[in-house]
Amino acid sequence: MRSIVLGTTVLDNELRGTQIGDGPRHVLVTGALHGGHEENALTVLREIERFFRANPDQVPNDVTLTIVPLLNPDDLTVRSGLNANGVDLDRNFGSSNWSYDTYGQRGGRCGADGVCPGGGGAGPFSEAETRAVQRYVQDNDVVGVLIIGSCCAITITRNGGGRGESLAIEFADLFGYEYVRLFDGYPLTGKMVDWVEEQGAIGVEISLRDGSTPFGNAISAARRFLAQT
Repeated sequence: MRSIVLGTTVLDNELRGTQIGDGPRHVLVTGALHGGHEENALTVLREIERFFRANPDQVPNDVTLTIVPLLNPDDLTVRSGLNANGVDLDRNFGSSNWSYDTYGQRGGRCGADGVCPGGGGAGPFSEAETRAVQRYVQDNDVVGVLIIGSCCAITITRNGGGRGESLAIEFADLFGYEYVRLFDGYPLTGKMVDWVEEQGAIGVEISLRDGSTPFGNAISAARRFLAQT
């Protein structure tokens, strides 16, 4: 067991975490990409980290588990949901559908027309935080990434269905959430889970009910994810 630093942020804050095990299969558990908007997700991820630090025997022998509870520390007190450059980190990954502009509900955070100009960053992986994840995933041939955020009480994998679909369905049942196979309310571009799946890994995102901290279910999901990836 060891402490790690995945990288640094735009403001040079460290992306700190814990690594447990020495197996050949690397699994990453992370989230809270929207910083202060997802404090409950951060709380849940820290509880997952505490559980595995206290119970390292729960990590399979063939797995190296890396837990980074917070990918957007710069926003923790600002609470904009963006990084210090004003970029939505979960729209900055280099998936095939990355877009400079990002989208939301009309009349919501992206304004009357539902368009956030430049929300995806200057280019794919333009941001220090997403580049840190990119390096880690590609350098270690990561086989699975479990992402925990907060908003919608849903689970997803790659939009339209991906390698993580069976686990996403299982986790929806576990949490009492909806599994959303295809989101068509507005374009979802440059998402971390889509990019992970395009790398050939299993990607699952759990979007907690806003403000909730279902510790037991989250730990069960993490243990199941380790066993199945």
